[in-house]
Amino acid sequence: EFRGNWGTPCILECGNDLAGVSLEAGVTAFQVVRELLTNAGKHARAKEVRVRALREDNRLQLEVMDDGCGFDTGRLESVVLDPDRGGFGLFNMRERVMLSGGSLSVKSQVGGGTVVRVTLDI
Repeated sequence: EFRGNWGTPCILECGNDLAGVSLEAGVTAFQVVRELLTNAGKHARAKEVRVRALREDNRLQLEVMDDGCGFDTGRLESVVLDPDRGGFGLFNMRERVMLSGGSLSVKSQVGGGTVVRVTLDI
């Protein structure tokens, strides 16, 4: 579906058994990955996007990576906290993940793609 919408291949890598993930963690994971893919489609100009999901003990580890244009993470807080600048989706994701006891980190550099890592309790 992502390739059809944005013209960019998306590779899904699922690690070990994901059975037993709670409904709350599963819904949060789905919403966050969907938003991250939308962001990649709209902004990254990537040739490829990868989504990794794996279970480590009682945590769900997610990564969404693209090889796109990247951005200056030094400006991330001002964008995330100002919905008029287009960062409301990332703000919502971070809040949703934090409220469920998880974490979200963003690594990016201009011209070097973006990696978003999300950890959720399952």
